[in-house]
Amino acid sequence: MRTLVIAVAATFALAAILLTIVPWRRVDAVAREFLWHRSIDINHQVWKQVTESRTRPPGNARNVRMKKKVIWVSTSTAARQRGISSTTSQVIAVYSYEEPYWRLARKVTADGEGQAGASWPHYTLSNDERVGQRTEVYKTIFQDTNGKQYAKKLRESKWRSLEPGSTYTLRLNAAGFILRINEQAHPPRSA
Repeated sequence: MRTLVIAVAATFALAAILLTIVPWRRVDAVAREFLWHRSIDINHQVWKQVTESRTRPPGNARNVRMKKKVIWVSTSTAARQRGISSTTSQVIAVYSYEEPYWRLARKVTADGEGQAGASWPHYTLSNDERVGQRTEVYKTIFQDTNGKQYAKKLRESKWRSLEPGSTYTLRLNAAGFILRINEQAHPPRSA
């Protein structure tokens, strides 16, 4: 019974994978919309309290304090098995300091339509800020002859290589998501 359940589960999993990654049909569609979104994380420097033993503070630490601490160290398990047991004291340095780290303070964004207008958002940094992670998303929306739309997120180079108004052959999976875009564009027909 358990083998049957595993076999059925594996069959469903395989079917789900095949439905999402294997191209099922082709559709000719026109590249209609070119959307973009860009954002930049602006990080703010804050100071974090750190207490650490045996490691010297980094060079950019501030408010460094060092205390000596006595710890008791017992002999190893192997020594105890041989009948040797002792405990000794050891003096270690414990450092307490503040260390700088960067935390997200704000995010600046820019979005728009069209390949020509894609640009990074404008920002001004204060003294204790720096630019963090940059994120960019490019999406093209295609429309077939029946009016059905298909959207696909793309790398910027691929997004820019598509021509607005041109027809492309899309390879879709069973759920209707675009797996591939044929590079051969059919230019828009002139009226």
